[in-house]
Amino acid sequence: MDAGNCGFKAKIRAEAQGSKIKVKTVSSCGKVRKWAEKLGEELGATEITLPVNENPVYQAADRETSICPPCPVPPALLLAVWVEAGYALRKTPQLTFKNE
Repeated sequence: MDAGNCGFKAKIRAEAQGSKIKVKTVSSCGKVRKWAEKLGEELGATEITLPVNENPVYQAADRETSICPPCPVPPALLLAVWVEAGYALRKTPQLTFKNE
């Protein structure tokens, strides 16, 4: 994925294995790499449904990792694991800015 304004790239892989989702994030951004390391390589199918303030994907994005607040990688990973768990359809999200 193209993270946007920062110019960094990331590749996210998610694979369901029973009640667990194996995840792998590779990025040219050091902050994203630190976040991915803190997150780990396995998530539970139920813990990914927790609210944002309790969700491990967002909890790993703390002061220690200093990932940028508008970084699209954490929500992209969360969507990927939701798709793998069967909670979401495999559809590409799109964000469009319009000048009015």
